[in-house]
Amino acid sequence: MFVIPVLLGIFLFRYIQTKIAADYIQSLPIKRSTLFHQNMLLGALILVVPILITRVVTFAVKGVLTVENVYTTEDVISWVGYSILINLFVLTGTVLAGMFTGMSVLQGIFLYVLFLLPDGLSYLAISNVKLYWYGYAYDYYMSKNIDRLVPFLHVVQMVAHKSFSTSVFVYIGLIILFYIIALITYQKRRVEAAT
Repeated sequence: MFVIPVLLGIFLFRYIQTKIAADYIQSLPIKRSTLFHQNMLLGALILVVPILITRVVTFAVKGVLTVENVYTTEDVISWVGYSILINLFVLTGTVLAGMFTGMSVLQGIFLYVLFLLPDGLSYLAISNVKLYWYGYAYDYYMSKNIDRLVPFLHVVQMVAHKSFSTSVFVYIGLIILFYIIALITYQKRRVEAAT
């Protein structure tokens, strides 16, 4: 969930990182917004279709298995929903990071730093409050709240609970926000900004 969407986002928009490819693609009689939507749709299809195929195969295997309670229909539906959600979140985050960088390697690194930034800032804030506030429940806040801020760890919690939570709406909102900001940035980006 955190490797393939990153690589896909890097390679789908690789042409904006190299001067010759950027000049060629941008000289075509196609609007920038159309190119952006086309690449994002292709990326979403590449990520979602294998998950849906796996869902169909999993249901087929479940019908054949004689052992009961290996996994339930709710388990499969939960896994499919969260997998699609997180894959699209990581893809849009990668594309957003790519609009602000000029090198593909930096795009991937910047994305992972962006995902770990809330955790790092929270850790620093909690550590500093511990120094100045006597009786502050440092261990409680470090163990309870920090894990929700890192997508890598939060996904594990969401899938384990198998319940619909408000974090789904947060991820959907972030996907929409990342998409809109990346689209606006892509339209305003100068072709000569490549490399």
